[in-house]
Amino acid sequence: MNGKGDTPRPLSVSSEEYEKNWERIFKSREKKLEKMRDELQADIDKVRKKLDELTLTSQEMGTYDAPTGSEVDTNIHPRVDEDGNYVEHTAC
Repeated sequence: MNGKGDTPRPLSVSSEEYEKNWERIFKSREKKLEKMRDELQADIDKVRKKLDELTLTSQEMGTYDAPTGSEVDTNIHPRVDEDGNYVEHTAC
């Protein structure tokens, strides 16, 4: 069944020019978004690392009791070892 709007309008520019314009307009946005995502992830990683350092320091000072059992949410605060490397969690 054909209706109004089923046929695309004819292009006033060549398909190559159309492609070039599309890339010029939208690729820069994609690159900016990707850069913003990377910067945000880097900031999140820094905050998580600082939280882990604070937790370790608090534990060493005896001012922090680590949560146990169902209180632990491994997706929120990943742990780091003494060298600052992230330690993977396993599901209970």
